[in-house]
This record gives sequence, structure tokens and C-alpha cells, in this order.
Amino acid sequence: MGVLEKVLSSFKTDEEKLLVNADALLREKRLEEALSEYKRISLEYPHSVRTILSIANTSLMLNHFAEALKYYEDASSFGSEYHADICYGKARCYENLGDSRESIACYKDAILEDAAYAHAYIYLGNLLATGGLVDEGLEKVEAGIQIDDSIVMSYVFKGNILIQKNKLKEAISQYDIALSINPAFSTAHNQKGNALYNLFRKTIDASYLKKAIEAYKKSVKFNPHLSPSFYGLSICYEELGEYEKALDAIGSAISLSPEETNYYISKAEIYSMADMHEEAYQCFEAAIKIDNT
Repeated sequence: MGVLEKVLSSFKTDEEKLLVNADALLREKRLEEALSEYKRISLEYPHSVRTILSIANTSLMLNHFAEALKYYEDASSFGSEYHADICYGKARCYENLGDSRESIACYKDAILEDAAYAHAYIYLGNLLATGGLVDEGLEKVEAGIQIDDSIVMSYVFKGNILIQKNKLKEAISQYDIALSINPAFSTAHNQKGNALYNLFRKTIDASYLKKAIEAYKKSVKFNPHLSPSFYGLSICYEELGEYEKALDAIGSAISLSPEETNYYISKAEIYSMADMHEEAYQCFEAAIKIDNT
């Protein structure tokens, strides 16, 4: 440690020194360890908004949405300079818990607290568009991009909204921007594949189908657990009459998401196209069993 670092360190409170270690765990993506450390610190400093907010944010990253929401509520009860972040965190929790109304209200509160909160604009826009307010949603996402044009998810959301507006080529250009920022972003590859497949269906131009396959392949390369990309691959291979490859791809999708009824139906249809009717029947039976549970 240099002289300057030693001097600055001497001014840190005991809590801040403890938080440095927890923050380091968070940066290393050791989320469970970071969460445990933040909770341990909170026992010593139960009224520290910074620590409570760190617990909430880490819980959100771990998809512990109900727990995260509780801690955001605890943080807001103290009142703090972090109010915009608290509102945004609550919005993300409510959205993932399926409460769109509360989520929209919290995103709007975050923007009222901080008019330059780009993430709040972007996620609010996506939620509005998903709920049918497509033009308003697009406006919010574009406002977020104007504030900060480096957020990769904003271009994915914008692309998704453009698909809703049937502007497929424009959507693909947005996914390409996202991939120029993060070439390994599997979600952008997957959504690009969807847009290209839709272009194929619209134009019957096989070149779009081949490009869709490449996009889906890149998606599963960077995230081999993304079942929709395997599903997309299976649909493309089925269109090409490559039933063995289609069955391999849909099999991967089912192994990742065994409760997804549509995957079994799709597999049944592939078997039917390949004149494997007994296997098709078994897949339809499997789909019916899932629907009845």
C-alpha cells in the first residue's frame, strides 16, 4: 500500500473498512460470500443505509427478490441520499415478482428523484412496451439511451420493441449495437436469431434462416443454458428438413426447461415431419401430462 493509500485508509471508519472486504467479494462475483459478509456487518451497524442497501442489491443479483424487497424497504425507512437507487431496486424486485403496477410506480419514482437515471428509463420503457404501451415504452428506452449510450440491455429492449412494431431489420441493427458493446451477450444473439427467423418467415429468403442459425449458435456458445436458443435452432433446422439436428436441439431445450410444454409439442411435430409417429405421440402425451399437473 502506498503512502497516499495509507493516509486515506486512516480516515475510513471501522464500518467502511469492513465494507471494503465485502465489496471486493462482490466484484469477484462471489455473491453468496459477499451477502453473508454484508449481513454480518449489518449486525454491528444495524442503522447503516449503505450496508442495508448492499444486502438488498446483492440479494437482487442472486434473484432473491422477496428478500431484496424487504431490505430496500428497510433502507427507505431511514431516508437517505440513496433514495433513487432504492426506488429502482424496488422496481426491479416488483417486476420480477410479477407486480407490474408497483414496478412502474417505483421506476417513475426513481426518475423523479434522479432525472438522469438511465437504467430506470430503460427498464420502465421495456415494461411499458411489454404491457402494450409500445410507443411510450420506445420513447422511454430512447430517453435512457440519450442519457447513457453504453448500457447494452437498452439496445436489446429497443430491438424487442421494434419487433413488436414489425420493424425487423431495424431491430436487428439494435441487437448488432448491443453486440458491438458486448460480443458475448447471449441474449442479444438469441433475440437477433428471433428477428432473423421472423424475416425468413416474412420473405421466404433462406439466407435469413442461415443467419438465424448462426445467431442461435453464438447464443448457446456463450450461454449453453439458454433453452430458447436451442428451441430456435430446432425450428430453423426443421424448416431446412434437417430433422436429426432439429431433434438434438429440441432435446437440449427440453433438458434445460423440462416443464416447457411447447418444447414437447415442437418435438412431436418434428417427429411427425420425419414420419416417426409413435415418438410424436409420446411427446404429445408428455405435453398433456405437464399441462394437467
